[in-house]
Amino acid sequence: MFVAGCGAPKHYELIGRRARHTYLVYVPQEYADDLSVYEQAIRDIARDPRDVCIVMFWNDRSQVWRSDQPDMTIQQEAARVAGYHRDPNSGLNNFYWLRDGDRIDVGPVE
Repeated sequence: MFVAGCGAPKHYELIGRRARHTYLVYVPQEYADDLSVYEQAIRDIARDPRDVCIVMFWNDRSQVWRSDQPDMTIQQEAARVAGYHRDPNSGLNNFYWLRDGDRIDVGPVE
């Protein structure tokens, strides 16, 4: 369990950031299938609805793309479990799971 400041405990950890709009998040395996944990992370990270935002999620901390790496490895890409993309310019607002090589769109996060 991770606690970010005061308030309710957070079951995720913001590990790093890439460029201006991309966030790298670790969700422990025990919360891997809990959609509410991902939604909370997105709400906490993507606060301004006018901003482009990309959030990438992993359940294995050792596979999270590190900020000091120029590119994500094949193993890191394969270990990603979910993602979120928002682009207010195009109207895109979508959370998705990554399961066995397939992308499963869940829909917008409000």
